[in-house]
Amino acid sequence: NIFSSNCPRASSGSANNTNSTPARLQQVLDAIDKLNSQDPRTVTWQGQTLPYELAYSQWLTDWVLKLDPEPSEELRIVATGQHVERWKTPRSSYPEVSSQGVNCKPAQFG
Repeated sequence: NIFSSNCPRASSGSANNTNSTPARLQQVLDAIDKLNSQDPRTVTWQGQTLPYELAYSQWLTDWVLKLDPEPSEELRIVATGQHVERWKTPRSSYPEVSSQGVNCKPAQFG
């Protein structure tokens, strides 16, 4: 399981459910998903092979929805777009910084 971590796994299902999402917000989420869909790296999540950052954004959005079933539009956008096009500037290109606190990200997405 790629989501092994010290955090409970987010619920399954579509992170960007169009049934209850206002059209303006859905356009923003779709645009972010389109960018994240271009990630050349892939990962298997919920039985599907997906671009890595698309899977991560869906996982994080599912986690936010588990914590708050009715998050603000801003929070939905931030969760979906946290790592938009992250593969273009990999973490390894950032300076080393010691972290404080609990790492609550899935091990695969470290």
